[in-house]
Amino acid sequence: MKMKNLDIEMHNTLDITNMTQAEIETAIKDVLSGKKTFAQVAAEKPAFDVGSIVEVKAVQGASQRTRNRIRERGAQGFEVIKRPQTASFADNRGVQWVLLDSKDSEWRGWLPVDELEVVNASR
Repeated sequence: MKMKNLDIEMHNTLDITNMTQAEIETAIKDVLSGKKTFAQVAAEKPAFDVGSIVEVKAVQGASQRTRNRIRERGAQGFEVIKRPQTASFADNRGVQWVLLDSKDSEWRGWLPVDELEVVNASR
């Protein structure tokens, strides 16, 4: 596939405004290697899509902080405010964090993606 055609297909198929640079690069690699088409990549909605409401649970081994936030603030789920990203605060452990807004209280905060499992998502 010519690069110009690849670029046109990508822009006609994917909403890259809601993708990280790493996700875009992975999509291109998958398409170039023949593993996927852009249509298949587009069909794979991210678990933490901005504006979506997610119900999450803590994975085994999650920190006490994550378990507490889900238990205390997540009964009605969370709205995704910012997609997962590497946080700039101290002790981010080098993992991606997602900014969530509680639907049942006034809490808004960052939780580490590696400690969360999406149980249900509505878009």
